[in-house]
Amino acid sequence: MADPTAHRTTCRQSSISGCTLLHALLNLSPLPMAVKDEGLVYQIANTAFCALLGLTPEEVVRRTDADLLPAELAEGAEQWDRMALAEQVPVVFAETWPTPAGDRLFEVNRHPIVNDGTAGSIAVLLTDITEARQTREELDRYVQAVEQSPASVVITDTEGTIEYVNQRFTEVTGYTTDEALGGNPRVLKSGNMAPEVYEDLWSTITAGKEWRGELCNRRKDGTLFWEQVSISPLCDEAGITTHYLAVKNDITEAKAAEEALHRAHRANTLLLATIPSILIGVDDDGRISQWNPAAEHTFAIAAEQVVGRPFKKCRILWHMMKMEEAVATCVTEGKPLRLDDVFFVRPDGRDGLLGITLTPVTGSDGRAEGCLLLASDITDRRHLESQLSQAQKLESIGQLAAGIAHEINTPTQYVGDNIRFLEEAFTDLTTLLTQFQTLLEAARTGTLAPEVVAATDAAIEEADLDYLNDEIPTAIHQSLEGIERVNTIVAAMKEFSHPSQAEKHPTDLNKQIESTITVSRNEWKYVAELTTDLDPNLPPVLCLAAELNQVFLNIIVNAAHAIRDVVGDSGDKGQITVTSRQHGPWVEIRIRDTGSGIPDHARARVFDPFFTTKEVGKGTGQGLSISHSVVVDKHGGTLTFETEMGKGTVFVIRLPLGGGSAPRE
Repeated sequence: MADPTAHRTTCRQSSISGCTLLHALLNLSPLPMAVKDEGLVYQIANTAFCALLGLTPEEVVRRTDADLLPAELAEGAEQWDRMALAEQVPVVFAETWPTPAGDRLFEVNRHPIVNDGTAGSIAVLLTDITEARQTREELDRYVQAVEQSPASVVITDTEGTIEYVNQRFTEVTGYTTDEALGGNPRVLKSGNMAPEVYEDLWSTITAGKEWRGELCNRRKDGTLFWEQVSISPLCDEAGITTHYLAVKNDITEAKAAEEALHRAHRANTLLLATIPSILIGVDDDGRISQWNPAAEHTFAIAAEQVVGRPFKKCRILWHMMKMEEAVATCVTEGKPLRLDDVFFVRPDGRDGLLGITLTPVTGSDGRAEGCLLLASDITDRRHLESQLSQAQKLESIGQLAAGIAHEINTPTQYVGDNIRFLEEAFTDLTTLLTQFQTLLEAARTGTLAPEVVAATDAAIEEADLDYLNDEIPTAIHQSLEGIERVNTIVAAMKEFSHPSQAEKHPTDLNKQIESTITVSRNEWKYVAELTTDLDPNLPPVLCLAAELNQVFLNIIVNAAHAIRDVVGDSGDKGQITVTSRQHGPWVEIRIRDTGSGIPDHARARVFDPFFTTKEVGKGTGQGLSISHSVVVDKHGGTLTFETEMGKGTVFVIRLPLGGGSAPRE
């Protein structure tokens, strides 16, 4: 039995000019849409459909696919159309259609239009799915617009009587279709809108123009809600307005979010005014828009003296050209920018350092409208870090002291042994020289007696002259070698323990590596052989040499400990290999070991502060964390590793030649 409610609805809507309404609705869609009759002849085609084919509506209507499309495509289209009509089910296939811009892949939806149980015509809708992302968006819009629009759709006659509402309207307002049809949209008025709004709305649409705005309405249950409304006149072929089409989106949640955002903005404004960090706002005209109390205190400049004035005239004693460039870069690129150790002069005349983060401020259109400078006076922190860095070096030296003492003691010991030998040899040679003087004097006076010659022979035999001739040069050579070894260790210690410098300087990294190897020798010599393959043509690197010495030491000592875990007290030795190479704008240092490798569970935390896999008391977990900070944060480089359980680990240090972040290869 037919539904009488549906019949009444159909009757009331039948007064709408079908062609006009369908044309209007179709032309509102950005998707190509058309309707064919049962003979597969186009009866209606919207603007997008005609534009797709590069034809006018007159060139499309009353034509078939055979007239408009390539033969193979037209033949396939006819088959799918007839299948949709015969089976009265939609047929959806992806097809490549020619367009003025070239071939495009479309999802073609052939949807039979059923009247009285018979499919008499077919609707065709094309969705461009050339790009995967666009496919989803276009398909969503199609489903929402054609089958169940997320927007409320209302159609009234020129007197304002409602002739059509969609399902979304009933969901939003709480009114059923029967309750809405024949009524007037005034039923939704909340009483919270100014009368001028409705006057402007009515005067606009009666003038044949589209009205857009936001309305606060009331649901059937009395609750209020906000809608973003677009009302357009629908005209017949003669251009006479016959109906009004309202498309409305429920923006109640968005309004609530907007109000919450305003509240958050007010709270943030209060927060930014009270934070201890320096906050300076610069607008898109380069003028200071914010200057919080922390900025006043740090620079001894009141807000009223600078707000509204050009940033370059803010009277801060710092590198203004560098700061202007940073602000311009932040605004132009629309990305945060970090500046460390920015020099400035404090109000008391002392030198200071700032750590500054520049963050772009964007408008609703996404365009940068200025930036915020959030800064802190890091002078005292940098001083403390310098002291801590030196303390860490001294701690490392203290931990290596016993080994270094042993390294110095060994050459010192054999130098001492050789000097004692030379002392004894000198005594023997002195006795022999005295006897030679006696022999020489006797020869000069002609009184050379046989007993003098015999005494000389006895002295030569007693001194073992041949032995002394062989051993004295060796002892001297060994002593010189020992002294050179001590000099090398002392020089390496001096190089390693040199206080950190605030500025980066061109440095021979090969020399730094060799010094670190010398200092740490006692840590690895009993468990590993250490070999180097250093590029003799390695260019100087702009860096903090003392900081990198600590990095090399941490990794080499870790390598030795990893190998010790494998060889134990067996007397066997592993291998540590240190290489240096240049790769474009980078210098790469590799430190490889044949240790136990890093277990899976520890790999993600290797560079975390205080994380260590060693037993309690055997490590602080700070070495690799500090190394990562030195390489990445202070030099703009990278510190990575490759590891395999049972095979070993290689740490890879990459440093830009210029001392800052170099471009990736």
